[in-house]
Amino acid sequence: MPRPKTIRPYSLLLGGLLAIALVVLLIRGVAMQSDGQDKAQWEQAQNDLKILAETLSVYARETGGYPAKLDDLMARLGREVPRNPFNGQPYEYRLTSSGFSLVCLGKDETIGGALVPNADIAYTEGGLVVSEP
Repeated sequence: MPRPKTIRPYSLLLGGLLAIALVVLLIRGVAMQSDGQDKAQWEQAQNDLKILAETLSVYARETGGYPAKLDDLMARLGREVPRNPFNGQPYEYRLTSSGFSLVCLGKDETIGGALVPNADIAYTEGGLVVSEP
């Protein structure tokens, strides 16, 4: 009668290590995809704010002042005013004593993010104030 095969302990260890390595690689792939998407959203926000700041400058030259709200730019943009890609809300826009402030706080939505995608992006009537590529 043939003897049943015995599983050697190192075979179990090797199989377990391979399973762990596979899980780590899968998690890393998902994280890398998420990082790429976050960076793309940050770059979209940077581009949106640049276009909005330029449109605000044209608006001010033509009308003598800045609009009370970003939605007033719809006719000039020929489309809806873009929204923050991280939360779907309007970008932060305020009138200031010298002009305007236009801000995206990045993915973390807190002041002072140092690296993309958490870096803040801010424009005023003078141009880009804060942005970390």
